[in-house]
Amino acid sequence: MALLVAQHLSLEDRIYWSLSKHLFSAKTGITKPLWPLVETGFFFEPAPSPVPNTSKFLLNQLAITKLRNEAKARNLDPTGLKRGELVELLSSR
Repeated sequence: MALLVAQHLSLEDRIYWSLSKHLFSAKTGITKPLWPLVETGFFFEPAPSPVPNTSKFLLNQLAITKLRNEAKARNLDPTGLKRGELVELLSSR
């Protein structure tokens, strides 16, 4: 179990986790009933977003209009691109 938890917690985007749902979805063994115990003993403060934002984890949390605006701000053409394609484009540059 400890090895499984360590593998999931070694994800590069863990520094941006700010919500309990991020720990639940990482299959750390922390469940909703256990969360109040964990929350009282630990403080989660996410790292600031990178500039430019190339984190797929953070980009996936943005609305499609914000993704398009981000692409335009980087002089990229978002015309006709779907959400997943925008995330890939922005995360690679």
